[in-house]
Amino acid sequence: MNITYIMLEKHLRKILENERFTINDEEERITIKLDDSPESFEKIEELIKSGMLSEILSISVDNISFVTGEFEFNADNIQYYEEYYYQKSCRIQQITKKGGSWVNLSSNDFMNANFSNLNFTYADVSDCDFSFANLSNTNFQRAKLDYAQLYNADLKDAILSDTNLDSADFTDANCDSIELRNAYLDSVNFLNTNLRNADISFARGFNADFSYVQLNLASFKGSDLINTNFYSCDLSATDFSGSNLSNASLGFCNLSKANLQGANLSYAYIYSNNLSDINLSLANVKKARFRNNIGILESMKQELIQRGAIF
Repeated sequence: MNITYIMLEKHLRKILENERFTINDEEERITIKLDDSPESFEKIEELIKSGMLSEILSISVDNISFVTGEFEFNADNIQYYEEYYYQKSCRIQQITKKGGSWVNLSSNDFMNANFSNLNFTYADVSDCDFSFANLSNTNFQRAKLDYAQLYNADLKDAILSDTNLDSADFTDANCDSIELRNAYLDSVNFLNTNLRNADISFARGFNADFSYVQLNLASFKGSDLINTNFYSCDLSATDFSGSNLSNASLGFCNLSKANLQGANLSYAYIYSNNLSDINLSLANVKKARFRNNIGILESMKQELIQRGAIF
């Protein structure tokens, strides 16, 4: 989904408050799929028909078709939803009382759940939906969270050390001071996430995306994050010492006072960043490409060229 649709989604969420949906960009139209209950569908329909939702970001809302998929909302469907949410509520209450450690809970719907301070160590919560959930101070150490949805979740001070997070989605999540030591981060999406003060040391991953992320004061010490994307991030005073960032992309980031001592930056693309007071001592910069960066002294530039960097 490109930036236009991210902005569109955020605007709709502000208008519709707590309603949940996904946006699909299809040929000549945008499809909005509501992910909650029949009441959500009725709410957006009422807003459009009343004229209260006549345009979105100056885009006219017209030619509207209300589609409910393979069924219409009737008494049977409403009963299904009532049973579904009742079972969901019971499942959440049981976990709240007993915790989720060593339990297989994969592919469950935990949207909006409050699991703060609970223990999910060694649990299988892969492919679960934790969107908008309160997971602050929650312990997921050595759990399976691959393919989990954590959109807008609160993970402040949560523990996810040694956790499998492959292909998990943390978009817009609050991960302030989260612990991700030794975590597996293949293809993880951290778009617009708050990871300030996070401990991501010795994490391993390929193709992780850290676009628009707050990472100041975070630690990536000894991490192995090949082909990782850092775009428009706050990386000020971030510790990358001894990390492997080969073939990584770092663009439009604030890297002032960042520590990359002994880091592997071979074949990395480093462009349009603030590099003032950055520490690149003992870093491997072979074939690393530096373009349009500010804050780098001419003496350092010449030294990096001698060490194999490309300017």
